[in-house]
Amino acid sequence: MQILFVTDIHSRTAGLDALPAADLVLVGGDVTQFGSTADVQRGLAALAERYPRQLAVLGNCDPPAAEAALEAAGVALHRRAVRLGDVAIAGLSGSNRTPFHTPYEWDDAAMAADLDRLAVPAAPGGLMVVSHAPPLGSGADRLPQGRHAGSAAVAAWVRRLRPTMVLCGHIHEARGQFDVDGIPVINPGALRQGHYALITLGDEAPRVEMGCLD
Repeated sequence: MQILFVTDIHSRTAGLDALPAADLVLVGGDVTQFGSTADVQRGLAALAERYPRQLAVLGNCDPPAAEAALEAAGVALHRRAVRLGDVAIAGLSGSNRTPFHTPYEWDDAAMAADLDRLAVPAAPGGLMVVSHAPPLGSGADRLPQGRHAGSAAVAAWVRRLRPTMVLCGHIHEARGQFDVDGIPVINPGALRQGHYALITLGDEAPRVEMGCLD
């Protein structure tokens, strides 16, 4: 199975036909740039033209009210875990608190409580976590001046669950492949700047290819 992971789209719809083919697209949030629910729906519809199978979380720049639209469309991953074939996928929308008071932020304590209640199905192919907020201290959360801006709740959850990999976004500048206690953490960078990751799942270890359209 090939999975395309995109995040931090920020309302970009141009050039999506140049993205690589995949069986499933996972969306890591910030579909819009402080847009409406209708804007979120338009952004996901643009991806669905090429990738009819999709699951999505929202980011801190998206409206929390859009979760209902994602649920109605059957693509919502926030505070959910689903099994697709041999793989389980769990997701978390929004981000921990920022200095900018963006629309979809919440406290790490509330995040931790919800994550502790999340039931994750067993899957022989392992678990993939999709979180807009990167784990604190992972490197995928490192700002240009060096400060780490990720979520402590996500980091603790990842250490407890030990998933196959974590897919995240939020910090555009922290593009790369990192790890938390040996668990791969992938921040492909913002699709707004053309960045994406293609994950290949098979009999061997998952393979991750980072790419850029621009």
